[in-house]
Amino acid sequence: MTWTAYTISPIDFLWELLPTVEDVAALLAKGEAADLVSGRDRSWFNFGEFRSDFQQAQLLAQKKGWEGAYQEGSEPRVFWLPDEDSFSYAFVWKQRNNGDTFVISPRPLGWLNDNT
Repeated sequence: MTWTAYTISPIDFLWELLPTVEDVAALLAKGEAADLVSGRDRSWFNFGEFRSDFQQAQLLAQKKGWEGAYQEGSEPRVFWLPDEDSFSYAFVWKQRNNGDTFVISPRPLGWLNDNT
């Protein structure tokens, strides 16, 4: 998957409406554990892929100027984009130093064009 990173002006409100990366990771891990016990295989529960994607998102954000610290209350969050028959996750967080907001998406979000 090819990810696109954006640095945008600070988003100050409504962070609490988005699930945290930690919350989504816990749901995915719980789903994988349930599959292990039950013998089911729901491949859309993939904690390892989610973890790897988030690590890649952090690296891309660093290239866009993220200094490695999150703004309190604006820690990494997940938002969802519709696909043909499911949803894809994307990431967003706010930097502690200057409030820049970083958006990392598996789909281009042209309206966030940061002229890079």
